[in-house]
Amino acid sequence: ATFLIFMQLGFREGFLESALLLPRAFDGELVITRPTYHEFGFRDPFPRRRLYQALAVPGVESAAPIFLETVLSRWKSPENGKTYGIRVVGFDPEQPTFNLPQIRPHLKELLQPNTVLMDNRARRHLGAASAGMESELAGRAVRVVGTFPLGPDFFIDGTLMMSERNFIKFFDDPEKPGMRQDNVEFGIVKVKPGYSPLQMMADMNRKLPPDVAVLTMDEIMRRELKFQSEASPVGP
Repeated sequence: ATFLIFMQLGFREGFLESALLLPRAFDGELVITRPTYHEFGFRDPFPRRRLYQALAVPGVESAAPIFLETVLSRWKSPENGKTYGIRVVGFDPEQPTFNLPQIRPHLKELLQPNTVLMDNRARRHLGAASAGMESELAGRAVRVVGTFPLGPDFFIDGTLMMSERNFIKFFDDPEKPGMRQDNVEFGIVKVKPGYSPLQMMADMNRKLPPDVAVLTMDEIMRRELKFQSEASPVGP
């Protein structure tokens, strides 16, 4: 009985820890998101202009966009030719928003068309990630220019990263051109030296419209853990 209890606790902790892999890779002190945000795996975009409004708040050094896709992002495995779901993260290479040092050497390469970085800890059926690998994403040819270590969670088998321009090219709605570019999932905020992130969070929540919420990195991870442990099917 004791063995089974500890095994279940291990599964639970593994589940909760894997849910925080992506937010822990964000490089910033604050996050702009929807007030209704509850889980990283589901899209809940807000108007991109909120990032420009955030830049007008004294003490904000930068506010960079993050885009996510998990539905249309079908990856063709070079291993077996089958297609699988994969998470794609779009960002501006000129405003790097991740604290993964493996990403920085490839930022200029990501500005080229149809290029991606691939998670080298993704599940094996997606293929062994390596620079120079060529495959298909959402029915388009792509080339892997580098890798980074992140890992899967209980819902996502692996992650690709690409430039904002390529992301829009691959996933924009042809019936509503520009929709994806004008709406972002998260805004990663860096605070200028000498400013308190907690005070900045209060100032930004007071000055920005109520359709967004500004949270510290610690708070957004606490929310994620609370949802996964208390509301998602796995936790209970």
